[in-house]
Amino acid sequence: MSKKDDLPAMPFYIGDWKKDPGVLSLDREQKSIWFDIICLMWESKERGYLTVNGKPMTDQALSNALNLDNQRLTTTLTLFEDLGLFDRRESDGAIYSRKIIHIENIRKIRKAAGSRGGNPNLLNQKDNRKDNQNPEYENENNKNKELIKQIIDHLNLICNKEFRSNSAKTIKHINARIKEKYTLDDFKKVIEFKNKQWSNKPEMAGFLRPETLFGAKFESYIQEAKTHDKGFFE
Repeated sequence: MSKKDDLPAMPFYIGDWKKDPGVLSLDREQKSIWFDIICLMWESKERGYLTVNGKPMTDQALSNALNLDNQRLTTTLTLFEDLGLFDRRESDGAIYSRKIIHIENIRKIRKAAGSRGGNPNLLNQKDNRKDNQNPEYENENNKNKELIKQIIDHLNLICNKEFRSNSAKTIKHINARIKEKYTLDDFKKVIEFKNKQWSNKPEMAGFLRPETLFGAKFESYIQEAKTHDKGFFE
């Protein structure tokens, strides 16, 4: 990152940290490790991504940075990913933080608007309206509306939840999986398997939600469910 993009401080939202069910399920040492990773992603040249010189940070480099042995690093990263604390970039598997990337995008928008003498808040509102009025976006949502409703109805029934099928975040995750050719039966398998696996675990029950179940790890969840159906874990 060039010198002019260096910032004097990293914004830290205490309320988000205190209310995030993933963070709340960590012990004190795990929270410290996660915070160190957040700091590494903030200082990365690709702010929000855990990369070095444009490439994903290797496990060895990360274990050195965090002062962890390889086995402890692997189990800790697996836990963090299962809890939805981070995602992985599809192109190269680089770990990234949705929150940091959002903060950085907003900062860049405000900086660009300010340099042109504009109101950053108005610029942000304009961008949001543009996204929501995108014909392709609307067509995709209308096309999958009934399928999304069936998926969320099944989630609410099996997990005793009250999620809305018109939530923008929910629609985004489900549409992404539909584009990958997953079917209603696939969604049902994941919902039922993860409910059986997590519902009786207080530290995991909070993750029976669309953004976790239908997010980037959906493929691994469906493989777990199919393996379980074959009786490998019986």
